[in-house]
Amino acid sequence: VYLATGQGLGVLEGATLSWQKAADGRLPDDDVLSVSADAGKVVAGCSTGIATVGGASVKAEKGGLPAGDVIALAAGGAILGHARGATVRTGERRDHYVGLRWVPDDRVQAVAMGVDAPAPDEGPSIWLGTPEGVSRIRLRDTTLAAKAESVFQKLPHFWRMDGFVAPDARVDDGRNPSKWDPLWDSDNDGLWTQMAIGAFCYAYAVTKDEPHYAAARKAMDTMFLEIDVPAADFRKAGLGRGFVTRSLIRDDEGALFDSHATETRWHLVEHTDGHAYYWKDDTSSDETTGHFFGYPLFFDLCAKDDAERAAVAEHAGALASYIVEGGYTLRDLDGQPTSFGHWEPSIIAIAVDGLPACAEAGNSIEDCAYAAFGGGWLNGIEILGHMLAAWHMTGDPKFKAAYEELCTTHRYCEAVRFHDQIATVVSPRIANHSDHELAMLAYHTLIRYEPDDARRAMWVADLLAFWAWESGGVAKAGDERQPLWAAFVALAAGGEGRADAFADAAQSLREYPGDLVLFRFDNTHRKDAGDWPNDRFDDPQFDTVFPYDEIAQMWWNGNPYNKVDGGDGRSLQGPMAFLLAYWAQRYAGMLQ
Repeated sequence: VYLATGQGLGVLEGATLSWQKAADGRLPDDDVLSVSADAGKVVAGCSTGIATVGGASVKAEKGGLPAGDVIALAAGGAILGHARGATVRTGERRDHYVGLRWVPDDRVQAVAMGVDAPAPDEGPSIWLGTPEGVSRIRLRDTTLAAKAESVFQKLPHFWRMDGFVAPDARVDDGRNPSKWDPLWDSDNDGLWTQMAIGAFCYAYAVTKDEPHYAAARKAMDTMFLEIDVPAADFRKAGLGRGFVTRSLIRDDEGALFDSHATETRWHLVEHTDGHAYYWKDDTSSDETTGHFFGYPLFFDLCAKDDAERAAVAEHAGALASYIVEGGYTLRDLDGQPTSFGHWEPSIIAIAVDGLPACAEAGNSIEDCAYAAFGGGWLNGIEILGHMLAAWHMTGDPKFKAAYEELCTTHRYCEAVRFHDQIATVVSPRIANHSDHELAMLAYHTLIRYEPDDARRAMWVADLLAFWAWESGGVAKAGDERQPLWAAFVALAAGGEGRADAFADAAQSLREYPGDLVLFRFDNTHRKDAGDWPNDRFDDPQFDTVFPYDEIAQMWWNGNPYNKVDGGDGRSLQGPMAFLLAYWAQRYAGMLQ
């Protein structure tokens, strides 16, 4: 008889009681909370780990168990119930289940291995009992292609205004939705939709499946409207055509349309298509980076004839011309640059000779620091890519000339070199994951359309240096195993010497929850990661990215290191994030 006690593991043989203790090296600690005898093993669960009688102990720590407080055991220690969460150990693999995605309550006080005979493509059932009910979890073999098709089939729920691909949707029940709330606008509607266009066009290039082309065409028509609708107001203001709005609301969207009637940043236009629209001002560089990612991919991979290519080139050229004519700023309706529509020489390369020289030239220390430690790098690669992509699509030499002027005369090609002092990348306290997404999109565009081999090699080297911080290739950096970044690296630099990283990126696609439901994850109890300083929003974060099915549903501008994140299970994130990462990997040849 084995006794789980607060003073160690008691062993009763006949009338003789002996003890196994941590001091003897046979337990991780003396607070034994559970004990099981099955699968030929006796295993004790303790506050800080588990121990097999006559065998080894495993602690809750980095490289060990995800959590302690083992209050239930089964299958010879392969299934652990914790005071928070459950762990299933299969060889070197550790699956940790916590939160409503996996269990109805975080206290997992009973566990069992199912005795059902699984189907050929399924593993055995894992049963997890909690105070609020029971979960059954099974691993099932499928393909990434099947997951991608399943995610793509959810797309109709995310179409807003016949062409925006919404980033979120609200439902009555995330697991079994029967009612979908009306969609709403987002400040980054253009960015997210252009990234979705990228996914659809990669898919069309690989498969030639018409539904992917049709989705891209539908979305691109709305991207045209983002320029065409506000053009009337800008012409009246004497600014001409080319400004791109953040988002649009159409007159057939009911309460959403009416809700913007009194908001000063929204402007009403009667458009030539017979609809009235509200368009939003103060567009940021985030949006233009998305447009110059999606426009040229549609131009190259989706457009079926010269007329389609000409329409894309005309809109992209109008936006690029408007930026150039504004002195490399995006001018709003008042003629002044928007809050973040800035790529002008007076802010990008001012610190290229160092901070002292920047300050001596009369620049403020704030502007110098911005240029030196992240702002100049990001906005610089954005505008260089904008100009090359516009030149590629339109053939207009003024865009190539603008690129050369920025690169050489204004020294952007020096100012945008990646280095280990870019705080928005290298400092966990300041790291801006939205900037990381924008930088990856900008590098993709810049490298894809750079005609000079030497410069292209330079941009690839910078991309790889940046990616090293994202992929654990630099000391003290976390390893995000980011599936989209890996695809962009493969497209720019190939796969030589990167097999392990690319395998990790494919594993992230396997882990990515295909139901898209935004469940809340509170991982503060986990011991298998160290702490980083709080992030830029002062939220606590780990130094490790857990498997993607053990953290909140990821959108690629989010922070995967967060200890607490997610929603209430009634929101779904849009299909763009998974589809773009998957089809970019397919297009790059990383997956077969």
